[in-house]
Amino acid sequence: MIKNAIAFSNKTKVAVNVVTATLTLCATAGISFFLTPFIVKTLGVEAQGFTQLSANLVSYLSVATIALNSMSGRFISVAVHKNEPENAGKYYTSVLYGNIFIFAALLMPLALFIFYADRLIKIPDDIVTDVRILFALSFFNCFVWNILSQWSNAFYIKDRAYLQSISNCLNSLLYAALTVALFSLLPPKIWYTALAVLIAMSFPAIWGGYFKRRLLPDLRAKKALFSLTHLKEIILSGIWFSLECAGQLLLNGLDLLICNIMIDAKTMGVLALSKIFPQFISRLTWSISTTFAPQLTIKYATGDFTGMRRDIKRSAKITACIGTIPLAGLMVFGKDFFMLWLPGQNAGLLWMLSILACFPNALLSGVDPCCNIFATVNKVKPQGVSVIISGAISTLTVLILLNFTHMGVYAVAGTSAIVWVLGDIVYIIPAAARYLGLKWHTFFYVFGYSMTGTLIATLVGLGVKAAIPTGAWAWLLTGCLVTGIVALVANILVIFDKDERKMLRNSFVKTIKRLMPQEDNA
Repeated sequence: MIKNAIAFSNKTKVAVNVVTATLTLCATAGISFFLTPFIVKTLGVEAQGFTQLSANLVSYLSVATIALNSMSGRFISVAVHKNEPENAGKYYTSVLYGNIFIFAALLMPLALFIFYADRLIKIPDDIVTDVRILFALSFFNCFVWNILSQWSNAFYIKDRAYLQSISNCLNSLLYAALTVALFSLLPPKIWYTALAVLIAMSFPAIWGGYFKRRLLPDLRAKKALFSLTHLKEIILSGIWFSLECAGQLLLNGLDLLICNIMIDAKTMGVLALSKIFPQFISRLTWSISTTFAPQLTIKYATGDFTGMRRDIKRSAKITACIGTIPLAGLMVFGKDFFMLWLPGQNAGLLWMLSILACFPNALLSGVDPCCNIFATVNKVKPQGVSVIISGAISTLTVLILLNFTHMGVYAVAGTSAIVWVLGDIVYIIPAAARYLGLKWHTFFYVFGYSMTGTLIATLVGLGVKAAIPTGAWAWLLTGCLVTGIVALVANILVIFDKDERKMLRNSFVKTIKRLMPQEDNA
């Protein structure tokens, strides 16, 4: 099975990448579906807020590391495909040691933040110690993951992203089992989620290490290969990804922190609940689009620009076709879902906040593949500058609205969505086209794919909802399932042309046959 898994054709790999990425996100969404009500019921809505806030704090920490890690796969990949093994080894070794240096420098500031956490943010007195432990484990997890993730570069370099998706899916299932076990067998504590993450990371460590040795056996970290020149080259390129990351934090990553400081911990918890499934929808489209990134890099390294443009169009259609379906499901069935999922919470408020968070996906689901272009052609500086500007505008607007209006949490949830859409329209799409030598308006067709997919899926969902009863899980799940299947078929028929539908069908059939056990011919 494993031997077969690393011998797919390019078209089959794309199909497997998309399917496994989708299954991974579905599995993760399912985990949150069961764990979130359990945490809210056991520890309260504030606990869910701090759980999500700890993840956001790790994102803040990533600003310091993403300059190094965001472009490492790209540089190693180019060196490997240009048959420059010594250069590849220098990049690989330099990134590994660079991560260790960064976290050593951050150790003292992080320790001080954890110790004085209750003075910096609003934490209920009865969970101060638990929140400190949660933050400490989250920061340590970030360090361990950055070190282990260097092995996963092999999946990118060798275009085996589906192996990464399989690992993520199984890791998520292990995390869920550990979390449920900890909460069931021990007195409930908010930091169990972070502890489960730490233990569950043992699986992707083993998986990544095994396949790294299989796919890139000669790529190893050696002290003699450490190079400040190579480290500097990666950082100077990736620094703009750090700026982009900082911009994304300003755009929508500070919302929980702003809620905590300027409103209260309970409102932060409500906002965290409303963002769970919108985040999964965004991750779904991003996960699907990034499966095409390795092929873009390979085609760029070999000068196949026609193939790059073809892959971008194809991936935009696929992400729009799939990514708009859960978005439409949330818009149509969201209020009923929250009433059943979190009884006792304000379902209408959660639904409206979720729609505000999802609004950009209705227009931008097909845009994500275009974002791969900036890293592929090593032109990430302008993208980083544009996102930091958008983030600054968003944060400033939120602070003004909170201080001078009564919009409250709606200001936090809605502002970033509007600024996000405007930023992609004004800069991202035109710039992506220019970097491939195309006219600035070339890629605006991706908005058409996204809006078409959203409209079709929403109409299907409304039709299904009108035909079934409401108020029970069985009917709700049936409605969502029927909507998903019918909308997917309808999207494929409308968005893809005849040749593309034939290609999808053939890729699917070949993938199924490839994964089926093969009988030995005597």
